[in-house]
Amino acid sequence: MRKLYISIVAFVVALLAMGCSQNSNIVGIEIQPDSDAIAAVVDVFDVISRDVAAPPVSAQCDTSAMLLGNFYNARYGGTKADLLVQFMPPEGYNFPADALNPTPDSLVLTLTYNGFCGSKNEPFEIAVYEMTSGNIEYNKQYLSDLNVNDYCDRSILMGKRISTSIDQTLTNEQIDDEDFQPYISYKFTNEQLQRFFNMPKSVYESREKFLNEFKGIYMTMSYGQSTMLYLREVYLQLFYHYTYKKNGVDTVMSTYITYPASHEVRQLNAISHPNREQFLNKIDSVNVIKAAGGIYTEVEIPIGEMRRRIHDSIGNKMMMMNSALLSFEVTNVDLTTRNLPMFSYLLMLPSDKVEEFVKSNAVPTSSDIDKVVGYYSIVPNKEYQFDLAYLLAKRLREDPTNYDEVLKMTVLPVSVVNGITSNSVSSIRPMKQLSAASVRNSSNSYSPMRIEISYSGF
Repeated sequence: MRKLYISIVAFVVALLAMGCSQNSNIVGIEIQPDSDAIAAVVDVFDVISRDVAAPPVSAQCDTSAMLLGNFYNARYGGTKADLLVQFMPPEGYNFPADALNPTPDSLVLTLTYNGFCGSKNEPFEIAVYEMTSGNIEYNKQYLSDLNVNDYCDRSILMGKRISTSIDQTLTNEQIDDEDFQPYISYKFTNEQLQRFFNMPKSVYESREKFLNEFKGIYMTMSYGQSTMLYLREVYLQLFYHYTYKKNGVDTVMSTYITYPASHEVRQLNAISHPNREQFLNKIDSVNVIKAAGGIYTEVEIPIGEMRRRIHDSIGNKMMMMNSALLSFEVTNVDLTTRNLPMFSYLLMLPSDKVEEFVKSNAVPTSSDIDKVVGYYSIVPNKEYQFDLAYLLAKRLREDPTNYDEVLKMTVLPVSVVNGITSNSVSSIRPMKQLSAASVRNSSNSYSPMRIEISYSGF
């Protein structure tokens, strides 16, 4: 009986305790002042945007982005890319002795490329000139608006060649082979061959001596507006033969020297956009973005207006930004051969930092929150999405009573290399391949550009 009594008492005490706890919670909510309640707010802000001419990018090429061509699109205008190329000699190379009668056979320039933009069937002509003027310095920074006349006066035409992006004599089976490497070769005239072969043999003593004797070549597409090649390799080859005695019999030995356009010398892109001004802000409801170094979009984010409306909504409560999304919705997709492919990534950064970035290929760090990468997504609206929550949360807390501030940011196409995990970024560079997109701006009646934010007040 004693055990039963103790059990009943314990059960009753537990019920009383539970009731007190529940009543305490209810009373706590009921007596909480309205000023202590959490405010959750969703708001939308218009974004003013405009097309702006992009500053020149770095002219230095790498082996994945040596542009050569001339391409015109009715929506985005034209882009012309020329190349200044130096070649690396085989330092210390020794020709066979004169007694072996070394004799030149041919001088050949070969261009291999990873791909192209434009038509595979329309012809174009590439002209190759010897560089005869100023020297390209190895440690100097050059920009894509460089003046090719400073390095080549076009007085020595080494040759011209009409071609197409894909060799028309190849079968579809050959083209579709995974090992297929498109290329174009130029066999120079006998005059050029003799001039090259008869250079003083001392030029092979060093890179500097060779470049003083042969500064390099200037390549330009002199005919056609439908092709942009993405060159992978450029190299010269000098083929020659010599004769020696073998078992008392004259024997001919054929050989060659390769002069690559390698990282030990410079390859520079001169990129221009003829009549670009005619294509800026041409369509009221659309902004255009174009690489390489063509047209960017500048946006004005109404930071001051955001501060005012947030203060009107939550007063002096502490604001926590839950989300802030800016979308660049893509429109007018063109699938013809005159189409420019779209880029996968856009970078948004303060307008006053754009020139520094495109010149130096500066890589944003994890602490540099003023730079935001936008990723293209087909769902839901074929758009580039920018997550601005971190950026806006920091900006809004600065100078909190400034209701007039407007933050100017520029959006430009970039190439992105992911790090060890898919969510990290190890390298961001201005996009060098020809590409473009049209996006709806704030004047678009169908879906205006806007920032949608969600925040809470505590």
